Amino acid sequence: MLIGEEPPPTSSSRSLWVVYGVVLGILLIQVAAMIRSVRTIRGWRTAPSRRPTGALRIALRVGLPLLVSWTWALLVLVGLPQVIRAPLPAVLMGLPDLGYPLVASAVLAFGWGLARVIWAIRTLRTPPTDGACAPRRAPPPI
Repeated sequence: MLIGEEPPPTSSSRSLWVVYGVVLGILLIQVAAMIRSVRTIRGWRTAPSRRPTGALRIALRVGLPLLVSWTWALLVLVGLPQVIRAPLPAVLMGLPDLGYPLVASAVLAFGWGLARVIWAIRTLRTPPTDGACAPRRAPPPI
């Protein structure tokens, strides 16, 4: 441009677009899992018969999602900088279009994992109300 010529056209790498797609896919999977968790825990509240019973079932329904969420957060916040061999701020500075969505995803995974466990335990510890487990009665005849 300074010498009066047009700059060469930039090319984008196909692998870079694949990485963008993977990051976007991970974020979409997280949002879908959050929606599913909200529906599941609300279902436990409205229909106590659907609640998991027993330590193993509760651990699988409450603890396993926490383990998956926190593993993802650790992979992004600790593992990724070690693989790239750069501190996280340098990764964010060098790859902001990938770094910030990944960090947001990790923070979301950590926060939602903790919030989900607290919400699930509070729901499971709440005794069912009479209206929730009693069958519906037909209105009295007129």
